[in-house]
Amino acid sequence: MSFIKKYFTSKDSSIISIDDIKKNSVLTVYSFEELKVQVESFDYKIGILLDRNILQDSDNIDNLNKWLKKKINFPIVVIGYGNPTYTYFKKLLITDEKYIPRLDEERYELYKKENGFSLAYICNDGKIYGKGYKEECNLDNILRVLNNYLRGEDNVRKIVEYGE
Repeated sequence: MSFIKKYFTSKDSSIISIDDIKKNSVLTVYSFEELKVQVESFDYKIGILLDRNILQDSDNIDNLNKWLKKKINFPIVVIGYGNPTYTYFKKLLITDEKYIPRLDEERYELYKKENGFSLAYICNDGKIYGKGYKEECNLDNILRVLNNYLRGEDNVRKIVEYGE
């Protein structure tokens, strides 16, 4: 089964090569507005891939946070950060403040440097599942994991709780 994925990245700096993306039928967007329009144009769930470099712009972060909180049952991948604790609690704030782990800044700084990719999934009941993958950031690895998440929230719960 094949699923559609949207990759929000920069024209100047992208962790995954644009040639590799085109070969794997991943649709690339370069603006937040374009991402919103593209995602909303489908009447089924798709994977949303966010390049780490795009998250350096505070305008993107603010807009993405508000928008992503409403993306129930959409797997959200951040490519370039391998630790979901950092990615989803410090970089993207898509969870309720009361669930943010109480860790010192030194620990967050270490998590920030972990390479790989992180996946988040917001379930119908609002629970957010996150998992980090310290694998090489290539499309084979990312799409293998993402396609499993696109099978629905029951599958996501099993993956996060018991592994793949």
